[in-house]
Amino acid sequence: MNKSKILFTCIQFLLAFLSAVCLTASLFMEKGADVFLISILFLWLAGMVYSAADIRHRILLFFFFVTFFVFLLGRPLIGLCRGENWFDYAGWYYYSGADTGTALVIMYLSVLSVCLGALAGRRYLLSRHARGGGGRRKTDTGFACMYRRAMLFTAGILFCISMACSMAIGWEKIAFMANHSYADYYVSFHSGYPYVIYVFSTFTEYSLYFYLAAMPEKRSAFWMLLFYVLSAVPSLIVGQRNPIVSNVILAVIYYVLRDSYGSRERWMSAGEKALMAVGIPLGLIFLGMYNYIREGTAGALSGIGSIITDLFFKQGVTFSWLCSGLGAFELLPSGGTAGYTFGGILDYFRYGSLARLILGSDGLGQGNNILKATKGNSMAHHLSYALMGDQYLEGHGCGSSFLLEVYADFGFMGIVIFSLVLGFLLIWLAEFGRRGVFPFALLLSGIPGILFMARAEAIGGISFLFRMPFWCTALACQAGSLLLARRYAVGRTAAGAFQITARENAEVIISEREGVLYEYCSCDSRRKRAANESGYTEAVY
Repeated sequence: MNKSKILFTCIQFLLAFLSAVCLTASLFMEKGADVFLISILFLWLAGMVYSAADIRHRILLFFFFVTFFVFLLGRPLIGLCRGENWFDYAGWYYYSGADTGTALVIMYLSVLSVCLGALAGRRYLLSRHARGGGGRRKTDTGFACMYRRAMLFTAGILFCISMACSMAIGWEKIAFMANHSYADYYVSFHSGYPYVIYVFSTFTEYSLYFYLAAMPEKRSAFWMLLFYVLSAVPSLIVGQRNPIVSNVILAVIYYVLRDSYGSRERWMSAGEKALMAVGIPLGLIFLGMYNYIREGTAGALSGIGSIITDLFFKQGVTFSWLCSGLGAFELLPSGGTAGYTFGGILDYFRYGSLARLILGSDGLGQGNNILKATKGNSMAHHLSYALMGDQYLEGHGCGSSFLLEVYADFGFMGIVIFSLVLGFLLIWLAEFGRRGVFPFALLLSGIPGILFMARAEAIGGISFLFRMPFWCTALACQAGSLLLARRYAVGRTAAGAFQITARENAEVIISEREGVLYEYCSCDSRRKRAANESGYTEAVY
């Protein structure tokens, strides 16, 4: 174990020890809630240090903890630092029956369980590697290599078409907002374009994921990701900040994953790191200022520190709604026992497009409406209507949280089990993406849902599996790639059988010996040197 690992390990144990001390002290102190909150902070910091110690393989865990802090932990900590009565804040301003104590307990249990699950996931992968069951991709056939190249072409074309449709609808939203309020957008906006334009626009993100999963060159991936980030600008203009933040985070995660998977190109070079060092503070300042600019109160700005603090405080509204929701279960349909954890899946099979087509279901409509507020299994809609009433129908909402949904269905034990599994998956999924194009596309598709679980549905990471746009995109990319790859393979098989051992996007060397073509990875100097010494005839593929 090198010195850096020893240092990270010592810091983790120190933070875990301080968390335990604060937890114990909170049981005997008058202001125990303040100390308990500090205990959660120390535990969260231990998780952050653990993920930062090997961020290339723990990047999903790292960003999960980041969003957990932004949406749940930041607001009460800011209140504590300001000397405010943060414990009763939700009861004063959101719902008088708010249960802040339970919120703190399930936050502590969740952070602890995620950390333990991540440790178990890492241990599992290490033991699997020791047995020779993990790590590098399996040997590909020549057809598989051509399939990946065909996937780049097919998914790239589909992305360009769907991106054009998405941008057209995005600018239509901007035109709509010129004469309407932010709430009007959620209640009454309907696109005037033909329905086929909307359909193609839903393929944008998934076609990009399949393109990225096919391991493009760094330059090609950069431009695709740049267009993807820019596609969220219209949503930002109409008042939605989450899409552009999610897109930027996904781009960063993709770069880190590609760097960890190995390639002849260095994805996280000094240039990318410098860009992040400059871009993150500037991005936070801009997002903090955006609220004031949008509301026409830019004169209220009073310094960079207050802007960033205000940003985290406002984004932490999820904590206040979590406290309020925990005390308002009796106001929800069926007393809060509607199966919220798997609500997205249940609603899809009861009210989704297939249910409407096969079972003749009426569906739940679009936007905020009374059907979503009283039927279905959506905690976000049920809780918003229960706490806001008519304001919900006017376009307002309070969102949800995986903590709230899991606790409503399964209590404290459900929080522990769910978080243990989540922590395990946050480590294992990064390794799962190595297995090929489709597994990597699945991983990329699930990242946005995973990142926003703290303020959204519990199954957000797999909800895309129950959406027709994902499967339509997968079918189109798969069919097009297979057709193109098969046609290209026929032209190559006349030269002999193919045996390809390629790594990701590495430059490939094709060598011929005794009528059989072999392919080598140019970044593997030992294999390339062996090919040269054997007298193979080489050509760059």
